[in-house]
Amino acid sequence: MSRVPFVIWCELQGAVADPRRLASPYRRFRIQAGLDIDLSRLVGSEFNSKSNANAASSLYTPLIVLTKRIQPETIPDGQLPLTADQRSVVRARRSTACGRDVLLQLPRDGALRPGDVLADDLESVRIQVIAASEPLLHVSADHPLELLKAAYHLGNRHIALELKENDLWLQDDAVLRSMLEQRGLSVEPCVRAFEPERGAYGGHHHS
Repeated sequence: MSRVPFVIWCELQGAVADPRRLASPYRRFRIQAGLDIDLSRLVGSEFNSKSNANAASSLYTPLIVLTKRIQPETIPDGQLPLTADQRSVVRARRSTACGRDVLLQLPRDGALRPGDVLADDLESVRIQVIAASEPLLHVSADHPLELLKAAYHLGNRHIALELKENDLWLQDDAVLRSMLEQRGLSVEPCVRAFEPERGAYGGHHHS
């Protein structure tokens, strides 16, 4: 099997998803670092004799174990989309934006935040955490006081909230939606990244 660096692996997945990227006369494509990679040298004749998916699966892709947070001083190799709930779990198996499995084995020193950069022991792979899109409720009101009261009642229930001057967002929940509508608030479902106030889960984490 061929062992493929993380960045090249992600680019190869994109080529598999869109075979037109393999259609050049020299069967090459360019990665972010500006290098030309000859696919035939990575997987031999498999792209001639097998489907693209089978050829990609033949590459040696060991599980990446992310063990620490590092300063975001360099361009990350990839991104790790996580929902707000997933960011509170520092030990779990996840999947990067390009579909590569990673195992989080991080110190239990607080929830992850969008922008955090995670690395393996040797810092040979650097992955940046981003907020994944998730189902939310967007709440607004005709008067700021009504929105403040809603935030107060939701806070008493320890509901994670993202707060703006004239809006708030919370994770989609039919019971809470009914409660807010009964209070005369405008509640609309939406799908977007969710970045609640840190006090909503107080830096707690789960195994």
